[in-house]
Amino acid sequence: MKDGYYILLQKIEKFIKRYYFFKIVKGFLLFLSLVFVIVSLESIIEYYNYTSINFRTTLFYLSLIIFLFIISYYVIIPVLALFRIGKRISFKQASKIISNHFEHIDDNLINTIELGNNIKGNHNETDLLIASIEQRTKLLNPTQFKFSIPFKNLTKPFFYFLGSGFIILFILSFAPGVFRDGTYRIIDYGNYYEPNAPFKFILKNKSFFVQKGENFTLELIIDGDYIPNEVYISIGENSFLMIKNEKGNNLFNFTIKNLNNSIDIFFLADKYKSQKTRIEVLPAPILKDFIVELVPPPYTGVENSQFKNSGDLNIPFGSVVKWKFKTNFTDSVLLFFIDDSVNCSKNEKQFEYSRQLFKTGIYSVSIKNNHFTLNDNITYNINVIPDIYPDIDVHSIQDSNRISSFYYMLNVNDDYGFQKLTFNYRIIGNNNSKNFIKDVIELNKGNKNQDVFFYYDFSNINLVSENDYIEYFFEIFDNDYFSGYKSTKSTLNIYKPQSQKETKEEIDKLEKNTEKSIDESKKIVDDIQKDIEEFKRKELNNELSDWDRKSFLKNISKKQKELDKLLSNIKNENQKKNNLKNQLYSENEEILKKQKEIQEILDQIMDEELKQLLRELDELRSKLDQKDFEKLKEKLDLSYKNLNESLDKSLELLKRFQVEEKMQNLSEDFKKLSKRQENLSTEEYKKKDLENQKINQNSIKSNFNSLKEDFEETINKNKELKSPYKLEQLDDELSEIEKKLDDINNDIDKKSDKKINEQRKDASQSMEEMSKKLNNMLQQMNSQSMNMNLQDLRQITENLNLFSFNQEDIYNDLRITYSNDPKFVQLIKQQNNLNLDFEMIKDSLNSLASRIPQMNRMISKEVKDMEFSLGKTLFEFEARHRRASIRYQRNVINSSNILALYLEELNEQIQNQMSQGSSGKGKKQPGNAMKKLKQQQENLKQQLEQLLEQLKSCDGKNTGNQINEGVVKSLAEQEILNKMLNDLQQSDGLSPETIRKLKEIKNLSDKNIDDLINKNITTNLLKRNENIKTRLLEAEKSEREREKEKIRKSKEGRKAERELPAEIDSFLKKNNTYKETLQKNNLNFKNYYKNLSKKYYQGIK
Repeated sequence: MKDGYYILLQKIEKFIKRYYFFKIVKGFLLFLSLVFVIVSLESIIEYYNYTSINFRTTLFYLSLIIFLFIISYYVIIPVLALFRIGKRISFKQASKIISNHFEHIDDNLINTIELGNNIKGNHNETDLLIASIEQRTKLLNPTQFKFSIPFKNLTKPFFYFLGSGFIILFILSFAPGVFRDGTYRIIDYGNYYEPNAPFKFILKNKSFFVQKGENFTLELIIDGDYIPNEVYISIGENSFLMIKNEKGNNLFNFTIKNLNNSIDIFFLADKYKSQKTRIEVLPAPILKDFIVELVPPPYTGVENSQFKNSGDLNIPFGSVVKWKFKTNFTDSVLLFFIDDSVNCSKNEKQFEYSRQLFKTGIYSVSIKNNHFTLNDNITYNINVIPDIYPDIDVHSIQDSNRISSFYYMLNVNDDYGFQKLTFNYRIIGNNNSKNFIKDVIELNKGNKNQDVFFYYDFSNINLVSENDYIEYFFEIFDNDYFSGYKSTKSTLNIYKPQSQKETKEEIDKLEKNTEKSIDESKKIVDDIQKDIEEFKRKELNNELSDWDRKSFLKNISKKQKELDKLLSNIKNENQKKNNLKNQLYSENEEILKKQKEIQEILDQIMDEELKQLLRELDELRSKLDQKDFEKLKEKLDLSYKNLNESLDKSLELLKRFQVEEKMQNLSEDFKKLSKRQENLSTEEYKKKDLENQKINQNSIKSNFNSLKEDFEETINKNKELKSPYKLEQLDDELSEIEKKLDDINNDIDKKSDKKINEQRKDASQSMEEMSKKLNNMLQQMNSQSMNMNLQDLRQITENLNLFSFNQEDIYNDLRITYSNDPKFVQLIKQQNNLNLDFEMIKDSLNSLASRIPQMNRMISKEVKDMEFSLGKTLFEFEARHRRASIRYQRNVINSSNILALYLEELNEQIQNQMSQGSSGKGKKQPGNAMKKLKQQQENLKQQLEQLLEQLKSCDGKNTGNQINEGVVKSLAEQEILNKMLNDLQQSDGLSPETIRKLKEIKNLSDKNIDDLINKNITTNLLKRNENIKTRLLEAEKSEREREKEKIRKSKEGRKAERELPAEIDSFLKKNNTYKETLQKNNLNFKNYYKNLSKKYYQGIK
């Protein structure tokens, strides 16, 4: 029962599927037939009637609804049922359909299905029901249920489909426009279609998008056999006549202004109208603002900057530029350069782009969105300021102290700074490298315009031959790393050192010029003295007017200017001569010392007192005061007299020193020549080159002749001295050397090689002996000179002491003698005789000073003070001015004591030099002077203690001469201390602490002098003296520390500072003035104008 029943159910299921399959096919055929019919009808209606948009819209959507309903009912629902989705027929309903088709089945199939359903719900009657079902199943199984739905049931729908399809094919064959136009217009229901006119409306506009607020011009072409005269455009409810283009009858245009909203338009012409066209108003891209950030290269030192809404750029080479654009309704921002264009990157708020720029150009900005592109009509300029090459300007000054050395002032400037500055040189000659050697010069790399000072001594470069020379130049590199540090070279210069012969000739010339300048100076001083004497004579005869006095002052001033110029030339020429000699010959300590001493004399030949008198002279020219004029005239006469004497001493010193120098140089030259001859005796002998030997030997002979002439000239110059040295002629020795040199040349001609070599050695030895003899003569000269100087010095010191005692006697006598006393006249005679004695002492001092350079500095001022005070003493004596005469006598005593002290010190120095046998040992040092100051302080202390004891012993009673004599002696000692203090303060090399202590001592000493003059004799004098001692000890300690520091620094090789030449110093001052002016004005120039101002200044300075 079970298998049969299920088989029956399966057959019914197959029937159901066939049922729905046939239903689907039938529904699809009916759907297609209906679609063909409806579409054909609608297309025909639209094709011939040009229905409205609303009608076509309704027709389209109604048709779409019908089609959806039919396909849903006839196709989609059966398909779902086929796949058991949704509602479908039951087995019972299927049984009825099958029973209706097969009459022999009748109700058996339905009953069987019902019995099967009952078995599922009633388990008690199962056996009986099963038996009944089995019986019925056997009767139904042979029947094929699928044939209950035959294919003929699809005949009618198929014919419907064929009929409707035939209609479609017929229309397509005979009226294809029905579907092409009618169907298309139904589908395009949103557009208006007019019946075909005899012409067409054709819009030339390719885009119908317009920026908001902009005008939009429509360009219409009428195409067809017939062209209407008037065409209207319909906008909303209004129509406007379009303008006919003059270039063609079928061209029309119309401009719609200030469009702010989208609109629909169509065209009308002779009752025909076009389809609607929509003009869309869209927002245009907007550039709100933009910022340009400039980042110059770091090496330029230019600060970063930012500009808003300003696109023109002036930027340094290699700067990074960053653009930032703020926009609205913008999709992209483009930058157009000369060579390319770039699209800016977009972030949340703005568009950005950065680029490093190296060349000048232009650029423009364009912004756009999906509809519009907005091109900025403004073209911006990019001015890339190139990094110019550095500039170098070289000024050179030869060192007046050393002809092989030069000062260079290098003015270097660049727009941004420097990388390095080099000095480049090479030696030009045989077997020398062509490559330049570079020395780096320090400079401030960040200073764009600076003066660099460079000192170079070309003698440090070893030149092998006299024909060799040096090429050199300076090279400045800027800091432009983009271009590999650009450089500029200065002009190529050449340095060729002077030959020995040229140097000697220049030295001789300078010596003659110096002597000539001194002679001319003496003549001018003589003329001034004559003018003063003539002035005195006229004054005595009352032959002077105010104009004569002014004329006299003017004349003195004029001649003084000439004298100043000559004295300056004397100093400079002597210094230059010394420098040349020091370069030509090896340094000798004694020679250098004398050079320095003589140069100091020449530098100080115009003392401060005379300079002060000349300044007062200039003041008197504006206001002529008779009293001041008389005082000035006396001092002026005496000062010029002393100047004349100083010139005489200086000239004599120069001549004596020239003799000493020449002897020293001759000794050195003969030694060099001996060495050269010795070298020839070994080198040339090996070479066997007789021709070359002869050339070299002739050169030696020529040098010997020059030395012989120099020796003869030295002998003659020595004879011109006031106190000549004892020099031997050495004619025999010179003749012997000359003969040996001639023999060598003769043997070279005879080609006697072995003999020549022996003769050269012999000649070399003779020259060596000549050098030693000259050196011995020089030593003897110095020794004899020192002995003679020492004898003269002792005699002068003795005479000076005698003079001082005599002056002190007159002084003491005068203090107790009144002007009406007959003894007064006797004192005048004694003073007059004493003045004559001093003239002799002065002449002796001047004579000695012309042989001892350091004496000039020591005695000049004191001699002049004594001479002035002696003259005033005698004048006041004769005028019976007792007190004034006493005052001047006291000055004479003080000056004579100081002078005697100086001479004792000089005596000690000379003795030290003689005993130690070397120069420089007796040089006056601050330490020695400090010891003498301490000794003088002790002497003063003893004198003051004696004075106070005298006062105590007399119980305040007036003791007259005894007390006065003590006061005078104390004053003299105190004055000597003051003089020593002044001299020590003028010494070189004192430490600041020592100078401060000496000033304190000077103040204490001045207070003691005031108390002594006022006879205020108290214990304060001793207290101050103790304070002076304390300060002296502190000053001495400070000097010891300074000396230790000086030694330490000298060991470290500290270089001496060089004084800049006057030309460079003047140039520097002008340059500094220019820079200071710019700084004061604080001109905020751009780089371009700063560079212009620098170039302008360099052109005028």
